[in-house]
Formats: sequence, structure tokens, C-alpha cells
Amino acid sequence: TQLIFGPGNRPDAPKLLILVTDGQSFDNVQKPSETIRDKGVTIIVVGVASAVEAECKIIAGCDPTSRDCPLYKSANWGSLVGEVKGIIKTACKTLPKDAVCNEWSDWGPCSKTCGKGIQKKSVKEPVTISPAEPGDNGKMGRTCEELYPKTVKKRECHLADCPLDATCGEFGEWSECTKQCGGGTQERVRDVYNDPPAENGGKTCEQQGLLKSETGECNKDPCPIDAVPGPWDEWSECSEPCGWGTRTRKRSKELVSAQYGGLTLEQQNIATEESEACK
Repeated sequence: TQLIFGPGNRPDAPKLLILVTDGQSFDNVQKPSETIRDKGVTIIVVGVASAVEAECKIIAGCDPTSRDCPLYKSANWGSLVGEVKGIIKTACKTLPKDAVCNEWSDWGPCSKTCGKGIQKKSVKEPVTISPAEPGDNGKMGRTCEELYPKTVKKRECHLADCPLDATCGEFGEWSECTKQCGGGTQERVRDVYNDPPAENGGKTCEQQGLLKSETGECNKDPCPIDAVPGPWDEWSECSEPCGWGTRTRKRSKELVSAQYGGLTLEQQNIATEESEACK
């Protein structure tokens, strides 16, 4: 039953089971065979050698005491091959015939222009061309309404492979700045670039507007500026009109003041005032 009703079966195809047996079953064959037949399966039984005729007829759904059972064939191993044609003819006569209905429309366009998509076709209103007919087992073939409970069929479609853009990777770490202060530059590079490359008309990294490397500004703070002393003023008068005395002089205002953490004159040990002996 797994082969008939499980994955892979065709729900829109007639179901036929041909059983070849050469002995007697130790189980009750009536109930399981009825279950299979109730699901629309026609069972043809071929009894060979020591097969029990009454049991074979029960499996086929016939009266075990009746001589007339078109679904049962008796054969021996030597004639079994020759019986195959007769079994096929019996099967064709025995199976109920489904109604002939108007055909499905052509498959519609694929839902996607590339990759996996879905195609549909439909029967708007099932129209019976020839009605269903019963088989020898008394089962009626399926009507158009039964054959087309859903008026739309679907299937996967694949027109072409989708374009695949190149892999461009991620940027690595920034390089060291070219300057410690005052504005320098640094660079970073992608770990991969066009690897793997574009396929099926996909875009390269350049076409995606992605550069392999980029440059940025760094250390934009101004560099420290040390103070620059101004020139010395003139010496003062000597402190003594005669003999030895001292005179002094001072620097004018700084030409450049310390900025951005630069050193002052004091930090540079540059004097702003000095004296010397005089007479």
C-alpha cells in the first residue's frame, strides 16, 4: 500500500495491483484486501502451484465458491509468462474507465525569469466529453469533477540561472596615518575583490560601485607649536656711575606664543631677562 498510496504515487492514474502467489497465507486475507479495494484499487490474483483458489478469489473480491471470477487466473510456473498478455487484457477490461474531459490549458509563463519559479495551467470548467464507466469489479470510473477537484496545477520551472554579482568582501583595518598631527592620510583594503567573480551577467565590484581600497583623513588636530622668543631690548644704564655695577635687558614680546600643547619659553629654558657686570 505504501507504493500505491505513499509518496511518488499518481493520484490521477487508475490503481491496479497484480498479485502472484504460490501458497496459502497464514493470515486473514479478507480484511486487508477489502481495505485496498475500498480505496479504488483493482486486485488481479494469479495463483501458481500450491496457491489456494478460494483464498485467491477472496483477495480479488470474488465469491470463493463461484466459478466465475474474471479477476482470478490459475497458472503454473511454465505457463506464467504466457499468461502475462491475458493478465494485461483482463486488467484493461476490468479497470473502471475515467471520464474523458476537456484538456488543460498550456502551461503559463514561469513566475520568475531566473532561478526556481512556478508555472500554472488550469481547466476553467471541467466539461465531460465521454462519461465514466464502471469496471468488472463494480467500481465506477472518476467523473470530471473528481478528476479536477482543483482546477489549477502547478509545477516548478527554471528558465535560466540568475545573475550572480561578484563577491567584494569587507574592508580591513586602517593603515597607520602618514602624519602624527596636522592632517595625514590612511588607507584600508577589502579582504577579497571580485573573488569569486560575477557569473551569468552579474555585476563586478566596479559595476557595483565598490572600490578595492579607500583613503581617509587622519590626525587632523594641529601639531604643537613651541613659543618663539622676541629680540632682546637695549641694555639698561649701569647701576653704578663709577666702579663696577650691573645692567639688565629684557626680551620684547614673544614672536610666537605656545599653542596646541607646544612648549613655552620657560619649558624650553629660554631666558626672558638677563644681566651682566658693567662699569
